[in-house]
Amino acid sequence: MPLPYISRLAIAAALITIGLNTPVLAASDQAASGDYEEVALGRAEFERYCASCHGKDGSGGPSQPAMLAHKMLTRQPPDLTVLSRNNGGQFPEWQVHGIIDGRKAVKAHGSRNMPVWGTRFGKEAAKTPSPLSTETAIDERILNLIEFLKSIQR
Repeated sequence: MPLPYISRLAIAAALITIGLNTPVLAASDQAASGDYEEVALGRAEFERYCASCHGKDGSGGPSQPAMLAHKMLTRQPPDLTVLSRNNGGQFPEWQVHGIIDGRKAVKAHGSRNMPVWGTRFGKEAAKTPSPLSTETAIDERILNLIEFLKSIQR
C-alpha cells in the first residue's frame, strides 16, 4: 500500500516542530534544490493575483499611486523584496503564509482590502477535480507564491 501524500506544509511543520532549521535558499541555489518549478508556478500566481497592487517585481508598481489616490488602499503595500532583510535575514515564511491565506490581519490595508486568498483558492480548487484535498491544493498554491517571494529577496 502506498504511503499517503504528505504536503510540503506538513513536512515543513514537522521540521520546525523537531527544531531543525532549514536555510533559506538564494536564487542561485534554486537549481540544485529543484525549486525552479515552484518559483515559476509562484511567479504565475503572483503576476495573476498580486502584481496589480505589489508591482510585477514585488517592490511596487505603477498602479499603486493610482490605487492610493482613489482610496482603494489605505497605505502603500509593502516592498515584498525586503521581507528577509526586514526580518533579520530570515524569510518570514509562516507569517507570509498567514497573510496570503488570510488568517492574519494586514494593518496596511485597514479593513482587509487584500483578498483572503485561502478562501479564493479553495473555491477554485473545489471547482477542479483533483486527487489533492482542497486544503492541500490551497497550501501548494500559497507555498509556490512563497517560493517566488523568496526568489526576489534583495
